[in-house]
Amino acid sequence: MRTILEPAQAGSVADTRVLLLPAAYTGPEDFVQAGFVSAVRERGLPLDLVFAELNLQYLSDRTILRRLRHELVLPARALGCLSIWICGISLGGFIAIAYAERYAGKWTGLCLLAPISATTSSRERSSARTA
Repeated sequence: MRTILEPAQAGSVADTRVLLLPAAYTGPEDFVQAGFVSAVRERGLPLDLVFAELNLQYLSDRTILRRLRHELVLPARALGCLSIWICGISLGGFIAIAYAERYAGKWTGLCLLAPISATTSSRERSSARTA
């Protein structure tokens, strides 16, 4: 899984790692361009940020949750990260929820921005907005 790591401090591992999962058809660079790194650094938050790419093939072959665990979460724990936050936007938020359900107790917190199910139809979304 392709990622961009933005450590809190070069050469060390922060106690807290934040894994950020993008919306469909966006990637790790979009988080950086949107100012996520600068916002965290301006506030002096001691967080390692990992921006992940969600390859849609991982969704169709149903390996996304296992890949997140084995490629991002477990290696972070092995490095000494004490807390792992999983954040996601839209489809990334839905994947964060699915991960949290599958691996209950293996993460510290979730941050969900407009999580949406890949199976929700546009008609259902439209009905939800007008309700």
